[in-house]
Order: sequence, then C-alpha cells, then structure tokens
Amino acid sequence: MALEALKSLLEDLGRMALFPLAAMRPNQQGTCAVPLPDGSVVKMELDEREQNFLIVTVVGNVPTGRYRENLFREALKANGKSHPRYGTFAFSSKTEHFLLFESLGLKDLTSAQVAEYLPHFLEKAALWRQAVNFGNVPVTSSAPSIFGMGKLLGR
Repeated sequence: MALEALKSLLEDLGRMALFPLAAMRPNQQGTCAVPLPDGSVVKMELDEREQNFLIVTVVGNVPTGRYRENLFREALKANGKSHPRYGTFAFSSKTEHFLLFESLGLKDLTSAQVAEYLPHFLEKAALWRQAVNFGNVPVTSSAPSIFGMGKLLGR
C-alpha cells in the first residue's frame, strides 16, 4: 500500500514537470534515481518501515584532513539551523560519501508539498556540491544553541 503511495507521489511530481516523467518510476527495490543536469543523482524512496519519504543525494567525496574537518564543522552548523533547513548533512564512512538527505513523513504528504520542498533541497545540494568540487567550505551562520555550547567552548 505504501509503495502505491510512493508511485502515485512520483507520478504526480513527474506531471508537475519537476523531473522527466520517465524518470519518476521506482525500480524493483522501490528506489527512484533521478539524474540531474550537473551529473549528480537524487534518490527518492520510502524508509524501511514505509512511514517516511526519503530524499538523498551525494554531495561529494571529501578527503581526510583539515578540509574535511572544516567542511564537517560547517555542515554541523547547517544541521543545527531551525526548520526548514532543506536537508540534513551526513557522512557515510562505508562509501566515503558526504550526503544531503531529508525524511518527510508519508502520512498526509502531498506531491505539492514535495514539489515546493525539492527546489530548495536541490539548490542547497548544488551549492555545497560546487563548494566541495572546488575545495571550498560554504559559510553557514552559526545556529543558536539552546545549551549555549558555543559560548561554553569559547567559539
């Protein structure tokens, strides 16, 4: 039943001309991989419990060292921002990929909501992807902390 909801959601997004309609079909594993103009891919699927709609894209491969530390520090600041923050950054140590993902509750989720959300998510991913490709670190304004950790740590 949830897979039918996913298919319907993807078809609606295709009809809204966000992506080519032919690309908006899940494969046998229930994942829809849509190629983007910059050569990257955004994947959309349901989580294991079929309660959330997941959107994931690889931002890039980040070499170990000082650059990775600086990039991850800014990514953590971005993750600490209040909603809507249009994605959460993560790192897969298994694949060495720096990722941007979002989990949207499937219950009552409409294709119009996803269509409104996706451009912001994709813009953020493209901005960070470009920075990673050039070895830059995007500057994110510090997110206010409810615990005041920044002040405590002298930052």
